[in-house]
Amino acid sequence: MGLPEIPKDFHIPKRRDVVTLKLAGIALMEQSLANLLETEVKILRKTVKDVKCKKASRKDLKKANRKAERVLRAIIAKEILLLFELEDTIDFLL
Repeated sequence: MGLPEIPKDFHIPKRRDVVTLKLAGIALMEQSLANLLETEVKILRKTVKDVKCKKASRKDLKKANRKAERVLRAIIAKEILLLFELEDTIDFLL
């Protein structure tokens, strides 16, 4: 088996295209995290409403709250990684 070769028609993207794609990827991930957070808010609101209407127990509310906390922790971790990605992109520009 020989050494790997880069194909002759290999396209090397321009710097501007790379930055644009990186920023678009960061923006899409931010939107996804926002949608996830909004979904958790809806779940908590519904659970609180159900507890008030006696359709759910306080135990159900506590369970929903714990789940939301885990999701928030995951979102925060992803936000930190996105911040690093954005900082790396800015450094790439400089």
